[in-house]
Amino acid sequence: MFGKLNHPVAVTDLLPKKLAARMGLTSSEVLREPPPCEIPQLDPAKTRAPLLGGIAWVVAGALLSVPTLFFAVVHAAYVPHSLPEFLDLPLAWILTFAGIFGPLMTVAALAVSVAATLQKTVSWQAKVILWSVAIVSCIAWMFIVDVPA
Repeated sequence: MFGKLNHPVAVTDLLPKKLAARMGLTSSEVLREPPPCEIPQLDPAKTRAPLLGGIAWVVAGALLSVPTLFFAVVHAAYVPHSLPEFLDLPLAWILTFAGIFGPLMTVAALAVSVAATLQKTVSWQAKVILWSVAIVSCIAWMFIVDVPA
């Protein structure tokens, strides 16, 4: 359909006469082959995400996973009244708050992982790290649910 023009073609030969007259075209105007159009080639190195693009997402996911992981580790190793009182009381409070807010933070870490997965600027390495941290947080949350009070 569109190929090279072997010979000049008058504009009025291609358009109906009434339309050409309405547009103000005369038969002396000739179509010529348009200049070649260069299509820019995209450089893959510039278009993909950097090696660890999305470090802010990784930091956010890791910080949201910390309370659950902290609670699971400390709850497994902590024996009440085995430490001096100045360490025992703050540790008990930290365990209480980590136990209360840990599941909520795990859900938030999962939400951050889903949101980062949908972003094109986040590299696959960052997505793998995010999902790894979120899954470990979920496993710690299952440990919290399974541990008797």
